[in-house]
Amino acid sequence: MKAIITTPFFYIPEPPAFSELIARFDWIQVVIDRNPVAIEPTDVCLADEVFSLFLAMFLYCISGKSDEKLDTVREILREAYPAP
Repeated sequence: MKAIITTPFFYIPEPPAFSELIARFDWIQVVIDRNPVAIEPTDVCLADEVFSLFLAMFLYCISGKSDEKLDTVREILREAYPAP
């Protein structure tokens, strides 16, 4: 059986409003209403490619299911940073 290693963290370098940011998948909350108490929109958003990776990592984190794009990124990272 293949072990699934997941991480609840997604690093976002230097968004405009912050020096750096880490999104935590284990702290994600569903927002149902647009009440200002529940959510405050900003002008910051992820590029389409980064959002696609974010979504793929989130789905992998909660389900263990991977897609082709995430597998490609993981393979590139394995080649760049081989296990010691």
